[in-house]
Amino acid sequence: MEGRWQGEWISDANGHRGALKCLLTKTESGEYQATFYAVYARFLSVAYSVPLHGRQIGGKLKLEGQPDLGQLAGGIYHYEGEADKTEFNCTYRCKYDHGTFQLKPLR
Repeated sequence: MEGRWQGEWISDANGHRGALKCLLTKTESGEYQATFYAVYARFLSVAYSVPLHGRQIGGKLKLEGQPDLGQLAGGIYHYEGEADKTEFNCTYRCKYDHGTFQLKPLR
């Protein structure tokens, strides 16, 4: 499941959406690091890294985490998702927004 992913994020709160890329790597401690590169409002690019706890269940990698991205970005985010060899889907929510990521492997 490690590697590069691409797709889009979609806000269920306001309907906004944008391009999204992710580099998912396993750390030495066995946890995962997801570095996201997102486009907002078609021209604003942001990049941020999120530590995620992962566990294998039935051929899928279940991921979850609650990083604090800072007050300006919305504070504490709650991520919950799963990945296999063909897709990485995740929900997110914070004080101001909630939605989904839908990603496919970048080839």
